[in-house]
Amino acid sequence: MIGFFLIGHLSPSLAIRTHLFFSGHPLAGISCQLTFVEAKSDSLDVYELSEAVQEKATGSVFTCYEVTHSVGILYFAKAQGQA
Repeated sequence: MIGFFLIGHLSPSLAIRTHLFFSGHPLAGISCQLTFVEAKSDSLDVYELSEAVQEKATGSVFTCYEVTHSVGILYFAKAQGQA
């Protein structure tokens, strides 16, 4: 389990795909294309999905994700809405 967590957060794209997979969008996590948009700081980058995903609970549509480079070699993704 710890190994899967580490592997799922070793790069920005893996962090986004892991976030998508565990937030209820496994097909998007596997098949979507990711595009680097901008670097907001040394440890914060913005990426855009090729296809928007919609949250079932709130109906919010997400195409952009912020990825932070946190502890050591780990990256973490957070949904940020549309571009």
